[in-house]
Amino acid sequence: MKKNYDKKQIKLCAKSENTYKLFENIILLNHSAYQSLFNGTIIRNSYIDTMDFSRCDFEGTIFEEVEINKTNLFHTYFQTTICNNVLFNDCSFETAKINNTPFNNCHFVRCSFSSGVLSKCTFNGCSFDLCEFTGVNITLCKFYNCKFKKIKLGDCSFYQQIMINNQYIDVAINLDSLGQVFGINLDNVMNFKYIFLGNEYGYANSRILDKLSQIYDSRKWFSSKIIFEYNINKINNFELIEKLNEELVRKIKDGEIIKQTDLDFFINIVNELKKKKTLPLFALYLSVLELNETISDYKNTYFEDISKMLKYYITIMINIMKDMILDLYDEAEYLTSSNRNQEIIFTIHYKGEQNLELYKIINQASALFFDSHVILEDVRKGTIIETMITTTACVFIFQLCLYGINGCLIQITDMKSKLNVLKRKNLPQNYVKQSMLGNQKQPELLKLVLDKLDTKIVSLLLRIFEKYNNLEIIESSLEETDQINTEENS
Repeated sequence: MKKNYDKKQIKLCAKSENTYKLFENIILLNHSAYQSLFNGTIIRNSYIDTMDFSRCDFEGTIFEEVEINKTNLFHTYFQTTICNNVLFNDCSFETAKINNTPFNNCHFVRCSFSSGVLSKCTFNGCSFDLCEFTGVNITLCKFYNCKFKKIKLGDCSFYQQIMINNQYIDVAINLDSLGQVFGINLDNVMNFKYIFLGNEYGYANSRILDKLSQIYDSRKWFSSKIIFEYNINKINNFELIEKLNEELVRKIKDGEIIKQTDLDFFINIVNELKKKKTLPLFALYLSVLELNETISDYKNTYFEDISKMLKYYITIMINIMKDMILDLYDEAEYLTSSNRNQEIIFTIHYKGEQNLELYKIINQASALFFDSHVILEDVRKGTIIETMITTTACVFIFQLCLYGINGCLIQITDMKSKLNVLKRKNLPQNYVKQSMLGNQKQPELLKLVLDKLDTKIVSLLLRIFEKYNNLEIIESSLEETDQINTEENS
């Protein structure tokens, strides 16, 4: 931000039209622009102090490199506004409506959001210091790498948030919000102060956490209990997706109310896991199958009212699965496009002192789809290195299973340089481009696996891989057997 002596002081009028204007290097000081329009306006490299912007419309406004002090933003409207590098000091956002707005590297000091609404906003690298949130309704927001200091979130509605890698200093939160916030960890849980029904309980202890489980059970807040258990590491990613879907299916069968905001929150959770590359493909696949079957079996007046909402939700989940399969195809293109019986040397290096005998589970999993061929060639200890003779198809099954169970898409190095046998004529057009054209043709191996992948097969794969959910792979590589033989002879 430039120094203020480089800026020009201007004056706005109340109830003025400022749509699609550019305000750059300006100073706005101690006057009223009450109930004015700033739709699509850009305010950049500017200084604002003691202004009255109450009841103004900032839809589509862009704030960049702006310092705003002691300014009244009472009952303002922020919709798809963009705020980059903005400092708000002693500002009032009371009764403001702030929706679908990204805040990047913004800082709020002694600001009041009382009785306002914040919905579907994203805060990246922001800080909140001594801010007031009494009576505010905050839903479906995302907070990444933010800092909260001396904040009370116990006197407001603070639900269905994504909160990743944030810092909390002297923060009080509603006890029941723990099941409506995704991404906090056990350390965060123990460092919060807690409020419930107006009573302050202080920091967490086993008694408080046990009380929370009882509250969720007694009030039948089962989704909240699932997310709470995930936050304190009682269930893993696969179980999280599985249990949330089971609860959604239960609500459908029991005719309970399903809110759009609940579905939006689940979508946010799934997308967050996908972004972190920890979304289990099989969990999502089984959930979509079960949910779609449930909707088909329970058609009645109630479902006519919510069918569009649920079908849209399923469509989003299917599209997420498609994206994951495309990622798998891009990573495993050489494996899926080759002769599936092509014999190769597969080496996998993983952490641990115990030999997990991965070659056995690769053989078991592959046998569910075709005649498998996996022979252990060598084992080296320290961190474990298993070398085995197998086929490209079996390696693909192993890659698919890890992706399906814990969302880990392993990269197999040296594939392009070493697997000369896998080079083929007439390379197919990029799968993604073909998909966009609507005429993609799946590689034979990929199609074979997807066609056989039903709930029974997935359940068998889960049992085979149940001990390997936390497998940490250091490196994996492929070599053609002919190349190895040639090198040994020479």
